[in-house]
Amino acid sequence: ETKRFKVSSALFPLTKPSWQMILNMMGGRASSSTKKKKTDPVTLTGKVMDEKESRDRSSTPLSEMIFLLNKLELACQFGSLDRAYQLMKSLEEDEDYQSILKTLCPHFVSFAFWSGVTYLDIARGGGGLGGGCAPPNVMQQIPNHRRILRRAKGYRNLLEKVVENGCEDARPFYLILKADLASFKPSSSSSPNENRRDGIPVDVFDAAVEAALEQGFVGYAGFACERAYASLVRHGTKEYDPTKSESGRTEDDLEGYYSKRMFELYSRWGAKAKIDYLKRKYPNK
Repeated sequence: ETKRFKVSSALFPLTKPSWQMILNMMGGRASSSTKKKKTDPVTLTGKVMDEKESRDRSSTPLSEMIFLLNKLELACQFGSLDRAYQLMKSLEEDEDYQSILKTLCPHFVSFAFWSGVTYLDIARGGGGLGGGCAPPNVMQQIPNHRRILRRAKGYRNLLEKVVENGCEDARPFYLILKADLASFKPSSSSSPNENRRDGIPVDVFDAAVEAALEQGFVGYAGFACERAYASLVRHGTKEYDPTKSESGRTEDDLEGYYSKRMFELYSRWGAKAKIDYLKRKYPNK
C-alpha cells in the first residue's frame, strides 16, 4: 500500500492511527491475534497496528499527538466519556502537542471539535456520549463544573474563527458544535423564522449535514444527525413544522427523520461498528 500510494516510509507510521481508527469504526479491525477476543473500539490495535508496540517503537511528539487525537475521536464516537476527558486533557496540557496542533489545521480542527463535544457532554452529565451520567472519576477531576460549558463555547468560537479565515473543511464541525450548544438549553431569544422545537435549532443541524456532505465528510454528516437525534430524545421533541424548514422536509416526526438519516449515512460510510453501537444505545430504533 505504501508503494501504491507513494507514501514515504518516514510518514507511513503517522498514517497508521487514522487508518486503524477508520477500521475500528467499520468493525474490520481484527488481526490474527484479536479475532477471538472481545475488542475495545477505542483501542488502536488491529490489522494495521498494535497501539502498545507502535508507541514503544517510534514515539515522537508528532506521532503521539496523532495517536491521542484518533483515540479521542473514537472515545467520543463510542460513548467513553471518561477516556475522552483524559485524552483531551493530555492534548490540552502538553505544550509540545499544542505547538504542533497550531501548525496543522486539520488536526487542530479535529482537536477543537472533539474537545468541544467532550466538554459539552460533561456539562450534560454524560448523556450525549454514553447516555447516562458522567463517571464519578471524571467529575472529581473537574475543579469548577460551571466552567465546563464555557470551555465548550470557547472551542466553538475557535472553530468559527477558522471558518472565517477561509477553511471550509472546518464549517461542518463548527455548525455541529454550534447547533449542539444551542440545544443545550431552550432559548427564549429564537427568531420567529428559525425552526426550533424546545430549543432544538434543526436548521443549523441541517446546515451542518449539508456542509459535511459538500466536503465529502459522509461520516460526520451522520454524526450531525446523531447529535440532532440525541438532542431531540433528551428534550422529548417529536412535533415538527415543515412549513418553517429550509430543507423542505415533510416528516412530522423529527426523531424518526434524524434516526433514519444517521443510520443511512453511517451505512453509506461503512461504519458497521458505529451502527452496532447506536443500535445498542437506542434499542427501539
